[in-house]
Amino acid sequence: MTNIDTAVRRMFHMGKPIESIAQTHNISIQRVNKIISNQTGMSNTKTHPRQIRGKAFNAKVKSLLGEGFSKSEIAGIMDCHYSTVLRAVNDESRKKPTKKSVKTIAKTAPVALKNKPSNKRTASFSILWGAISFSRTTTLND
Repeated sequence: MTNIDTAVRRMFHMGKPIESIAQTHNISIQRVNKIISNQTGMSNTKTHPRQIRGKAFNAKVKSLLGEGFSKSEIAGIMDCHYSTVLRAVNDESRKKPTKKSVKTIAKTAPVALKNKPSNKRTASFSILWGAISFSRTTTLND
């Protein structure tokens, strides 16, 4: 632990804002947060961002963005990754979008074929891997 770490912790416990602490010691806001929380990176955090993010987290990130902080600075202040801040700003849900089922696609295909007239039949035959092909179309009588 260096003297700057001790000074930063003292100023924080005296109630000074993180921004003024960073300006006083010419260090980034992210560095101040790391010193205060005694963490070296995301690998040492005790809670996963998935557990942190919620409506309150998203609202706090948006308010900090409104105050003029950059997304990188907000990530440092909130002690999370940059992409977590992006998700909070965009209000991305954790649920994945649902895909169309195969049954739905299969049900719609025959409907289009029912309207097509079926009075013609085509038969095709090819040899030599498609080099020569024959086809014959016949008309069916009802």
